[in-house]
Amino acid sequence: MKNKTYFILIFLIGLISAYDNFLTLKFADIIIETEENPIGLHIMETYGIHIFMVVKAIGTICAVVLCFMLLKTKYKRAIWAVFIIQLLLFFYLTFYVPGGLFKRDFLFFLRKHPEYLDISR
Repeated sequence: MKNKTYFILIFLIGLISAYDNFLTLKFADIIIETEENPIGLHIMETYGIHIFMVVKAIGTICAVVLCFMLLKTKYKRAIWAVFIIQLLLFFYLTFYVPGGLFKRDFLFFLRKHPEYLDISR
């Protein structure tokens, strides 16, 4: 039963990372202006957004593999720390608006730019 919980956590870690990559692709036309990670910004400006996405995907694969490797050790509780960080990232990516979390209506941007709701672009 305990390992089942860890498998779910690892799955969610990967899922949130995939969501992050999806948002990068979805907002590719404005991502360079809005990216807050200086390393990610450097990679995007130097090599392009698609290389940045490949680097993120490889990092996700490495993190998930490392989490699976931790399952057999006494350090498997570190998976919870990675999950909590990913969960905070999810909330930040989903609900943050300039000025702070929930300070303004977080759907304000999407109401002004409904074209970003179309996931088929």
